[in-house]
Amino acid sequence: MLLVVAAILLGVVAEVAVRGPATQIWTTVGTPWLLLAVVAGRRTPVAWLAAVGGAGLVLLGFVTYYAWLLLVQGMPWSEVRDRHDALQWLALGAVAGAVCALIGVLSRDRRRVVRTAAWAVVVAIPLVDLVVWVRGEQEGRLVVVAGLGAIAAALFAWALRAGRLQPEVLAPATVLAAVLLWEAQLIALRVLFGMRV
Repeated sequence: MLLVVAAILLGVVAEVAVRGPATQIWTTVGTPWLLLAVVAGRRTPVAWLAAVGGAGLVLLGFVTYYAWLLLVQGMPWSEVRDRHDALQWLALGAVAGAVCALIGVLSRDRRRVVRTAAWAVVVAIPLVDLVVWVRGEQEGRLVVVAGLGAIAAALFAWALRAGRLQPEVLAPATVLAAVLLWEAQLIALRVLFGMRV
């Protein structure tokens, strides 16, 4: 139930609490959404249920965000659909939520190599967002970069403890995972949104 409330709050916060220097953090950073799905996967014993739950949580957050735009701000559906790319983000959110929940399941695997790979992906999630913000020119980016760096450091520490992993193994695995996530993100942006990146 707590994760459902968190998903709804993320959807509202995505539009309400984004005023100020870092106005786009909640709508341009995937970290909170994806980590929500990871946590759901860590709490669910059956892989397929975890995938459904992770996809559902991310979709619930996204739907809440779009509902806020439609109902509270009075934005017409055509604008939400076209300007905010709602259908593409819903599709991507469902897939990413399911995958991240499965990563959460794998982070509990008894095989060390599987746990290492899973935790490396978890730690890489905020690092990929960090790179996007470092390369960008958004106002307030230093605050966002510092926050994402702190999240990555906290996740690294959690991975070492919960995953019973060695830092000298997890660190290079995380770098590799970050590169692969970066490439996956570029592919998704090209395919779903027609972006030239």
